[in-house]
Amino acid sequence: MTQEKISEQVGISLKYVSRIENGNGGISTETLIRYMNTLGVAPNTIYKDFILHEKVKNQIDISEKLCDLSEDKLIFISKIIDLLKDL
Repeated sequence: MTQEKISEQVGISLKYVSRIENGNGGISTETLIRYMNTLGVAPNTIYKDFILHEKVKNQIDISEKLCDLSEDKLIFISKIIDLLKDL
């Protein structure tokens, strides 16, 4: 996706997109979320290297593995999780 497209969809200037991508500008949480939605990037992708809590790291790992599954397999996994919660 071009910087022009990103600036249009995120609602920020082309110059601001360039500064963000070059690491030369800060970004508000709201803009970061709009950017991630535009590019289809999960928060885990951005923050996973900074997470120290072991349970959260495991949740991120599972979440990333789920991204590669088909809808049918996701439904199946969801049912297994429901069964595990009832144990």
